Amino acid sequence: MQFVLPVSFARVPAVSIPAGLHDGLPVAVQLVGRFAQEYELLDFAERLEKMPGFGFQQPPGVD
Repeated sequence: MQFVLPVSFARVPAVSIPAGLHDGLPVAVQLVGRFAQEYELLDFAERLEKMPGFGFQQPPGVD
């Protein structure tokens, strides 16, 4: 919550995308865009998620 609230109060668009695994656990990165630039942010997030190291990765041992 400590990272989400300031962005929400600033009324700017934000999105979190999967960013691989750390010590076997999934992690994400939060992207914050400029005011009223939701589509620009979503386009960037989509391109970033397709890059190596990003996107959903299932933790080892989870079926």
